[in-house]
Amino acid sequence: LIGPEGGFDDTEREAIRAHPAAKAITLGPRILRGETAAIAATALWMAAAGDWQE
Repeated sequence: LIGPEGGFDDTEREAIRAHPAAKAITLGPRILRGETAAIAATALWMAAAGDWQE
């Protein structure tokens, strides 16, 4: 789940935390636009999965 640029409010955060499949991750203190965050997260996922190793 990529959040809104303005961040989640307290009610939204609690609802997300209550979901059994939710796992918090972060890209650091940066605030990225939604489309940029999706690309950055995909690149990190691919790197972690070893997709770019020879």
